[in-house]
Amino acid sequence: MDDTTAIRLEGVVQKRPNFRLGPLDLSIPSGCITAIVGPNDSGKNSTFRLLLDEPSSGLDPLAWKTMIAIVHRFMDRGDRIVLMTSHIIEEVKRLADFIVFMAQGRVLGMFEKDELFSSWFTLFVSGEGLTAKIAAAMPGQCGVEHAGGTTYRVTTNKESEAEAWCKGEGLQLVSRQALELDEIMGALLLQDRLSIRMNEWKGAKT
Repeated sequence: MDDTTAIRLEGVVQKRPNFRLGPLDLSIPSGCITAIVGPNDSGKNSTFRLLLDEPSSGLDPLAWKTMIAIVHRFMDRGDRIVLMTSHIIEEVKRLADFIVFMAQGRVLGMFEKDELFSSWFTLFVSGEGLTAKIAAAMPGQCGVEHAGGTTYRVTTNKESEAEAWCKGEGLQLVSRQALELDEIMGALLLQDRLSIRMNEWKGAKT
């Protein structure tokens, strides 16, 4: 383990009746606040026994600001870590440096917070002859829906590359909207389900 890694999980597996955790491979960086997010029973508390669980829950606005300041002062030394879990989007945005998404006992991904929120967008794209198949070729595409006429609603996790692709394809970017944490979680869950089905389909064919 290097100096920048505070916790490293490699191939961690835990089995209980009706639940399987892992195998998990995950590195938690030192000097950072990492938020573990996911649906209930996703394995957050099974993986990490001591979590700061929704620290702002029940706090009034003044107490909430005080709590934020206390956590930041705790981190000032530079070699500490805080592991937290929360369904409160603003809390994660204000506190976390990294975000780990978990579901069904597995890690769906770990992202640097600012990079995450600057990359995941919904783009409304229009163009003559545009089809769902063409829209699906957009970089980082995570979902395509027909929005009427020649307009498609495309979710991407590579916003800058996607906009450049639209320009190169001669498509009009009608509007763009940043995804919130719960929307990103939903997109990751959908990708995960599709991946599982694809693997099952490939396994059935062999």
